[in-house]
Amino acid sequence: DLFDRSGRRAWSSINYATSHDGFTLQDWVSYDRRHNEDNGERNSDGHGANFSANCGEEGPTDDPDIAARRERRKRNVLATILLAQGTPMLLAGDEFGNSQQGNNNAYCQDNDIGWTDWSGADGDLVRFVCRLIALRRAEPVLRQSRYLHGTPRPEDGEPDVVWCDPQGGEPDWIDSGLRQFGFLLRGAADAPGGDASGSAVFVAVNGAERAEYRLPAPPSGCSWTPALDTGEIDGVPSFAAPVRNTAWISEDSVSVFVSSIRTS
Repeated sequence: DLFDRSGRRAWSSINYATSHDGFTLQDWVSYDRRHNEDNGERNSDGHGANFSANCGEEGPTDDPDIAARRERRKRNVLATILLAQGTPMLLAGDEFGNSQQGNNNAYCQDNDIGWTDWSGADGDLVRFVCRLIALRRAEPVLRQSRYLHGTPRPEDGEPDVVWCDPQGGEPDWIDSGLRQFGFLLRGAADAPGGDASGSAVFVAVNGAERAEYRLPAPPSGCSWTPALDTGEIDGVPSFAAPVRNTAWISEDSVSVFVSSIRTS
């Protein structure tokens, strides 16, 4: 309703969750409030509204359950950015778990608070981000130049995007407690790399308990192959075999399925 009105392409929209102002992604899942005391302004500078959650304990933790929850939440946010149409933007350091120790206004800190230090990089998170980027690059349907409206495409008369609930019906968008849905993206003739009309991607978003999702019909002659699961540390799905009609989606996670030529 903003960009598309003037005919701008989808890549003119920049998608991000964190930037140089505010929390890093690691701090966004680790702190409920800012900790800018070292800035010398009595913790009154920086944004007061960070929309963050510490997952049960403020700052660093030795609790394995809290740590695991934080890691999964980071993977979900990163997947949301990289799977969206438009141009993704990552704050430097978010790809390996960089922290500013809860400081959300570290412009004045020329020290370990403000530095981006790769020596403590989270290798699992780096590998997950690499997998995400590779997936986006491999699937032109995730990088379309036109905005999607759910309307029939001139290439084949099929909707460019279809939203569904786990049972395959229309999501109840009025429900403020909606935490489970999915969407089907079909290839488009103007996707990078030429005509990708035979490809498709299905993304299942599950903000609740583990649940079975009904998968939409893949392109003719294809099956759905699991490509990403944020419930896994490295994003690699626990099962790689093609699936047909349904799939179990782990709790608080995002799963991606890509169409592949059916061999059986």
